Amino acid sequence: MKDKLTYYIQQSGSEFDWHSYQYIKEHAIDKLLSEVNPLFNDPLFSVSLHRGQLADLRHVPDIFLIKTDEWHFVRRADDNYLLDDKTPVKAAELAQHEVIYLEEVPKKLASRDFMLVLLSFFPRVNALLLLAAPFALIPAFYANLFNTRMIYNDSAYTLVFLTVCFSVLWSGEFFLKKWVKFQHIRQVDQKAIKIEKYLFALMPFSRLPDNLIKMRQIESNRRGIWDNGASLIADIAIFFIAYLALAAVLGLASVYLLVFYLVMGVILVWARYRNYKAYLEHEAAQQEMLTERLSICGNGQQLRFYDFESSFSQFEGASKAIFLADKKISHVNFNWDELVRYSSFLASFSLFIVMFYQAKIDVAIFSVLIALLVLNGRISAAVTAIVSKGFQLLIARYHLQQSVEPFLDSITGNCYTRGVSLDEIDAIELKNTNILVGETPLLQNVNLTLRKGETYGITGGIGAGKSTLVKTLVSLNDAYQGSILFNRLYEANNLDRHVFADCVGYLDMNSQFIRGSLFHNFYIRGVRDKDTIIRLVRSVFPNINLDYEFLYKTDIHHIPMSSGQRRKLQLYMTITPNKSLLVLDEALTNLSLEEIMAVRKYIAMTAPRAILLIVTHDRTLINMMPNIIKVDQGTVTLAKTATVKIS
Repeated sequence: MKDKLTYYIQQSGSEFDWHSYQYIKEHAIDKLLSEVNPLFNDPLFSVSLHRGQLADLRHVPDIFLIKTDEWHFVRRADDNYLLDDKTPVKAAELAQHEVIYLEEVPKKLASRDFMLVLLSFFPRVNALLLLAAPFALIPAFYANLFNTRMIYNDSAYTLVFLTVCFSVLWSGEFFLKKWVKFQHIRQVDQKAIKIEKYLFALMPFSRLPDNLIKMRQIESNRRGIWDNGASLIADIAIFFIAYLALAAVLGLASVYLLVFYLVMGVILVWARYRNYKAYLEHEAAQQEMLTERLSICGNGQQLRFYDFESSFSQFEGASKAIFLADKKISHVNFNWDELVRYSSFLASFSLFIVMFYQAKIDVAIFSVLIALLVLNGRISAAVTAIVSKGFQLLIARYHLQQSVEPFLDSITGNCYTRGVSLDEIDAIELKNTNILVGETPLLQNVNLTLRKGETYGITGGIGAGKSTLVKTLVSLNDAYQGSILFNRLYEANNLDRHVFADCVGYLDMNSQFIRGSLFHNFYIRGVRDKDTIIRLVRSVFPNINLDYEFLYKTDIHHIPMSSGQRRKLQLYMTITPNKSLLVLDEALTNLSLEEIMAVRKYIAMTAPRAILLIVTHDRTLINMMPNIIKVDQGTVTLAKTATVKIS
């Protein structure tokens, strides 16, 4: 059992105290789990192992342990599962068995704590680059041997032999750096997945309108920190190794060169940081341009119906801003490149000055001139690289901070704790509830009870607050005062985050498919049975051959479909037997009355006990509702009509 548990924890990717784990002995399951759970030390998630029956789990993880004749590791593969990563089994065959599964809840981190976690993820394998630093001396030794020995030989064979020997040394450096680089990439990928998982877990609870931009900035800048950090280690090591070699030859005279390098470093730092604002403006202009392009591309088909000149004028403004920023950066980079070239020339001048006076003491110093020039060049290049990489590191850190802080501050709701779990939503009760937009009351003193098995039509004028009302019910809007009780006992903000994934189906006019296959889009919404999925897809696409490629491989965005087909498919994905609250916010648009009746019949068959909320402006549809909720002038009233039976 412990072997399987070890493999499971390894596959989960969670941070774990493996040293303490080796002292834990085999026990009964509950005792073993109680001893193992405190060993999880993941900086981003609170992690714990739990035990239960697979059939009782509303939220089935993609990997878990299951006990049949013995314990097995299980991994989901499309609509099947793999036992110990080799034996395929159907979900129905596992339903009644005991399982051990991992539960992760995001930790609440301030932006500073998140930055510290990100820095702690920097791959320590890069410390081995210090071992590669002495290889920087190879060109100097090679040049010195040629200058003092080989140039006087009658044959070039010795030169060729030494070249081969030094090439072998160089290959050693190459393979060391290559191994470190591959390990760096592997570890960075593992840590990047953890960060993306953390941000993904928080995303549904963020109310920022520009999360796409924020996520893109976090992704690019955290990679910039890790990659530049590795290069910085190598450059600093090369600087010290090369300078020590220089000092071994020049003695105390090398101190004058050290002073020059420090002065050169200060000048380069000044040159870089005096243009710091230009880099920030360039990054801001890039983000603004990206926002413009997203807006334009998102409305691509509509552009032909807009006035071209007027439409292009704002885009032109963003384009000119990025062009101006590009021009500034081009000037900055040109000046930087020329300064680097001139500083390299001055480094040679400084070396010659030192050697000029050193030669008066010992003329033999000229015998190592070429070696000293090579070392001096490496030191000069290292100083330039340290300043440049350090600057890029600080720029990346600044932009990362600017993206992380507002994102984490925007997180609302019960995201960071394990809340109350519900198997089913029987009733929702609003008591003296004021629903706000910002700090302004939109709906006041709302008293409303919604019961299972009932259908409610929600109507009202544009901007009256219909959508805000239903969003508040499903915790998409937490700006309210008063009480919203689920099952007459539990406050909405105390519910576990999985309650809404397991029990609530929500569809509005802005709902989109997730990138991936048809099966994936059904699966993430809780529709797991392959035969059911095929039946529903065939009802939407009666003339398409439903092969494996179409169902499991083709991206859903690449499947041609009409607006009505798109809406019907989304409805079938949303309406599932396990949903006890269904919210359709203008989701029946693009459907005929006949199709709407078919959808209602499907709901009555599939989720007859669900609370059904239909937001619509369609008077014909409203008149068919047994219960009508009117939202008007800041008030919410419930009117009962004759029950309409759907059969």
